[in-house]
Amino acid sequence: MTLNVALTRRRSVRSYADAPVPADAIHGIAGLVLGSVTPDGKRAAPSAGGLYPLGLGVAARHVDGMEGGLYAASGDVPALRRIDDRDTLPALGEAAIGDQPWVAGCACIVTLIGDGARMAGHFADQPPKGARGARYLYIEAGAAAQNAMLYATERGVGSVLVAGFDDQATALALRVEAPEVPLLHLCLGMPEG
Repeated sequence: MTLNVALTRRRSVRSYADAPVPADAIHGIAGLVLGSVTPDGKRAAPSAGGLYPLGLGVAARHVDGMEGGLYAASGDVPALRRIDDRDTLPALGEAAIGDQPWVAGCACIVTLIGDGARMAGHFADQPPKGARGARYLYIEAGAAAQNAMLYATERGVGSVLVAGFDDQATALALRVEAPEVPLLHLCLGMPEG
């Protein structure tokens, strides 16, 4: 599939078939968000100052080739490591703001996590004072999320971006500790029909 085709086919998918998402799609998303995509170590999404402040939390329920549970990845190594065997999708659904049944009902959630303090400290001298780093963090997360959703589209996996959630409850469910914070979810599943 060409990029142009992926761009025209990418839609927010909130209803999913009772079918597993392939594990290699989840690992591919992790590689796109956290790993290098060129021989000289460049990543798919731009990063202000080359700081690469993103990490991942993956709540897997119905993924072919992965045990259910909570996974994490950070830094330059996109390899997911299982940190809990519990199904965290119900807790993430409870943390969602408003009526968002696809959060608890999807096959898997990939959550982008960021180190806001690191970004704020690095860009503290740039105006507006103390806020520039947060702006860069959200820009990087958005670029990485779009790449991930285009990749999911290419793989035939439905996705929807969710940023409406209680930050503290989400961090607790994903075992995220300060200074890192959850930024957004990519709810994933095989589209219905």
